[in-house]
Amino acid sequence: MITAATLKENIPIIANGCVEATYHVLPNLTDQLTKNDLEAIQQHDAIAVGMGMGRSKSALVSSIIENVDKPLLLDADGLYHLKSLLTKKTERKAAIIITPHYGEMAMLTDLPVSAIKQAPFKISRQFATKHQVYVVLKGKNTIITAPNGDQIVSNQGNPGLAKGGTGDVLSGILLTMIMQHQNILEGASERMLLTR
Repeated sequence: MITAATLKENIPIIANGCVEATYHVLPNLTDQLTKNDLEAIQQHDAIAVGMGMGRSKSALVSSIIENVDKPLLLDADGLYHLKSLLTKKTERKAAIIITPHYGEMAMLTDLPVSAIKQAPFKISRQFATKHQVYVVLKGKNTIITAPNGDQIVSNQGNPGLAKGGTGDVLSGILLTMIMQHQNILEGASERMLLTR
């Protein structure tokens, strides 16, 4: 079951392509989430944030990280909002999974894309262990890194996945696979085998 927490005006657009979704209406994306919003989000097994949210000032990502202790997948613009939160300490026990492509990883690390391409394993491992997140570094060969530094590689790349929007679909599939596995690294790698 999918619940889309979004602005009221987005519901007809989403309903057009995902008739099975239910909705939680957010008043805006800029303020901290209300207690009612947080309680509604906490009822779900896992959360994906970032696709299509834009880069305008928003407290959505920080509200969820700080107040909702469920597995959280961040992609697209959610990664942009995550960057300023990386140094904040939280009491989260649930995993955070990030799914950057090389350009997004460069933004998160303040390194040039060329540096990411030269040492993707090393940089992914450093980032995952430092920030205690799972990193799914998307590329021709996708590198999946756990917070303890363990890494799995998927070499099932497909040029069709270089098109805009496919990362959004992959994030949804990844979230579903993670929810079906005790081990997030296994869930993430199974997603790669199924979709690439």
